[in-house]
Amino acid sequence: MHASNQVSTTSAVTNTQAVEIIYSQEERPLNAQKLGELKITDSGFSLNCGFLEVLELAKAKAVESGGDAVYITSFKAPDSWSTCYRIEAELYKLQEPYVSKLSAASPNVHAVTEGDTVAFIETMPAFPLGEQELLKFLSREFRYPASAVKDKVEGQVIVAYVVDRTGKIGDIEIRQSVREDVDQEEAIEAISDA
Repeated sequence: MHASNQVSTTSAVTNTQAVEIIYSQEERPLNAQKLGELKITDSGFSLNCGFLEVLELAKAKAVESGGDAVYITSFKAPDSWSTCYRIEAELYKLQEPYVSKLSAASPNVHAVTEGDTVAFIETMPAFPLGEQELLKFLSREFRYPASAVKDKVEGQVIVAYVVDRTGKIGDIEIRQSVREDVDQEEAIEAISDA
């Protein structure tokens, strides 16, 4: 795990327990002195880079810079590129106690809890098994209507849809039509079943 920061250093807080973690879905602290920025990434051979360890490292960097608050601006969970949590943050020295207020949060924000710590993570809604599986599913489910095969109808149906925060598909709309039986009976039905 690698932490890099650009900060001005002063001394004040000596204990990471006193450091406030503030998430990007919350308002930035008012009347606070911004001390710098912090980026915690995976060096490629990182160990102990779970959620709590990354937060603890961010808190330690805040303490080193004389701060008592970490405002997380970017949060990445482990994925195919890294087995570590990664964050980008701003370090602050609070002038008064911080009172959490959610900013205009997206409906795609959900809380991840590990122990006593809660993180707000914003994710784009998606098909539960991923985009590749959605495409496989649609290719399995789509059946060309017998009448369209008989009439030798060919073409491409373009469908727009909305994936809600639970991963369900709705608001289906045909953007490019081939023929009503192909569009309505098969394309919309296949998308609806996803």
